[in-house]
Amino acid sequence: MMLSIIIPVYKTESTLDRCMESIVRQEYQDWEAILVDDGSPDGCPAICDEWGRRDPRISVVHQKNGGLSAARNAGLERVRGEYITFVDSDDYLSPDVLQKLMLHLSAHPDYDILEYSMLRFDDHGEQPFLSLEEQVYDDGQAYWLGERAYLHTYACNKIFRKSLFGQVRFPEGKTFEDAHTLPHLLHHASTIATSSIGYYHYYRNEESITTQADGRAWQSLLEAQVNVLKDMMPLQSLKAEHYYMHVFNIQLYAYALGGEEPILPAAKIHQPLGMETMQQKTKALMLNMLGVKRCCKLYRMFYRVRR
Repeated sequence: MMLSIIIPVYKTESTLDRCMESIVRQEYQDWEAILVDDGSPDGCPAICDEWGRRDPRISVVHQKNGGLSAARNAGLERVRGEYITFVDSDDYLSPDVLQKLMLHLSAHPDYDILEYSMLRFDDHGEQPFLSLEEQVYDDGQAYWLGERAYLHTYACNKIFRKSLFGQVRFPEGKTFEDAHTLPHLLHHASTIATSSIGYYHYYRNEESITTQADGRAWQSLLEAQVNVLKDMMPLQSLKAEHYYMHVFNIQLYAYALGGEEPILPAAKIHQPLGMETMQQKTKALMLNMLGVKRCCKLYRMFYRVRR
């Protein structure tokens, strides 16, 4: 089974070789890698071309800068494999993780998406970031709520059946593009599995949009999550209420930073004391008493005072 690996490249000349070495040294050999140089102004275009000369399984695309979504979409137009995965060019893979994952998929041909664990590293070292166990879900909503997938919508630590992307592309011009895209893929997936096999090594960049998100970015994330949440209204379970409170927190940040009219649908939290922390219990009780708009206004006032 061929695996297509899409690797967007932009301003990562110090890490690109490490990323590619982690791929070409995999025991699994039936892969193609598509390096998408997204108009990188440094030495990345030349590094990409050198890797393309070194290994016939590696193809290179050069394009004007369009952002992460545009780069991934350019790769999707060229994939030939039965399965697709994404690797960011400042990250890398554990040795032989692809062999283990693809064997797992071969043994379970019904899996449409396979997610595996992550380690996060930065200038201070490496530590566990997302530890998953062996689980199988028979629909997207069961996975979204049961695995709390809304907390890790990353495209990079998953292997997808190619056919899921038939009409799905990453939204260009939006931030938190993975949160917009994964729900569409789940809509087309019948079986989603998680695995403890291997690790994706993720580099936390303190300059990235996800760590320095402004009001516009939070609003984009909110829109993605609200689109999913609407299909669960009215809330029917504690897991759904946990998800609602997660989206409520995003709404609070989006309003505090951007001031746009709240878009979170109103809901009653029937089990506010079932929230996991005292802070979340308090927020749920306040939400029930005041409603979304009043809570947003109150939070924005306190947020400005704290700043």
